[in-house]
Amino acid sequence: MELPVRLEGGSISITASGIRGTLLCDFGVEVTFDWSTLLMVSISSSYFGNVAGLCGNYNGDPEDELMQAGGRPAANLTDWASTWSLEDNDPFCYHFCEDVCPQCSDQDRVKYTGPDYCGIISDKKGPFAGCHGSLSVAENVADCLYDVCTNEGRQEVLCEALSTYLAECQEAGASVLPWRQLAKCCE
Repeated sequence: MELPVRLEGGSISITASGIRGTLLCDFGVEVTFDWSTLLMVSISSSYFGNVAGLCGNYNGDPEDELMQAGGRPAANLTDWASTWSLEDNDPFCYHFCEDVCPQCSDQDRVKYTGPDYCGIISDKKGPFAGCHGSLSVAENVADCLYDVCTNEGRQEVLCEALSTYLAECQEAGASVLPWRQLAKCCE
């Protein structure tokens, strides 16, 4: 299919810009993706308090986001995610780890939160410093650490994690300096 495309009489459009694709619907939903691992969903305020799922419930209360698919609070993050999980054949997607969930050793935690890996996010003088006032640094370093550590430090996983953080920074209106060469993410 060649982009851009307009469907349903123009009520749905699919476009491409740079490395991203965007699906825009006239009923207040926008989905942006990078054709790989990044997916961002934006919805209009008309959905306030009327959604549920992995993106939260959009009710203004950040304390009640971990609701299971049935509407009950989840005991932990793994239980919450599993209630929204769909079966697929992705070998890197852990649906159930039966008490053998991937763990990060203390040694790897130190390594992967260092400046050559996820620590680039928290560096006060680094390329992402302009984003520190807009997003939770600790939360994003933890997300990056989990992905990089459970994938044994694979460079492409680090680059995907940093690209995701970049997209979130840009969405928040923050400026980010060039980082790909510093993080060895040049293609």
